[in-house]
Amino acid sequence: MSVREKVILFFMLGTVVFGGWKFFGSSSQTIPDPQQKDSPGLDQFIVAMAGTLNKKYLFEADYILQKAASVCPNDPFVTGEPAPAAVEKTGKTPTPDTTLAYTGYVMVGNHMVAVINGTEYESGDRIGQSDQRVSHISPEQVELQAATGEKTILQLVNENL
Repeated sequence: MSVREKVILFFMLGTVVFGGWKFFGSSSQTIPDPQQKDSPGLDQFIVAMAGTLNKKYLFEADYILQKAASVCPNDPFVTGEPAPAAVEKTGKTPTPDTTLAYTGYVMVGNHMVAVINGTEYESGDRIGQSDQRVSHISPEQVELQAATGEKTILQLVNENL
């Protein structure tokens, strides 16, 4: 037996002895039972919260709800489209943007996917709510065909230029 094997055996034996002592040895420490623990601070907190919940009108909650419902003037999520309430007031519906831009494609093996207006389309997919379908995809252009048989060709647009 080499010196290395003897050192490993010594540490292994020490680990087994220590584990047996910890597992089978008697412990003078007992784990406190959370049910028996005296906690007057927790009881006072619970009573205070229960008293708050019984109030008919919570001013803080009302303030938060008012602020959440108000319109933020610098809202980063505003898309520029009119709100539905504004459409109802004017009586006019906004016209959708019908310009299509072929901005990229993904090719996996023989399968191609075209990116048109930020959405991925395969051959045969319908473009949004229109009656046009993707009939052919190539790296340079996408051919769309309407239900009337009218064909539209979209050239690849390089947005980095």
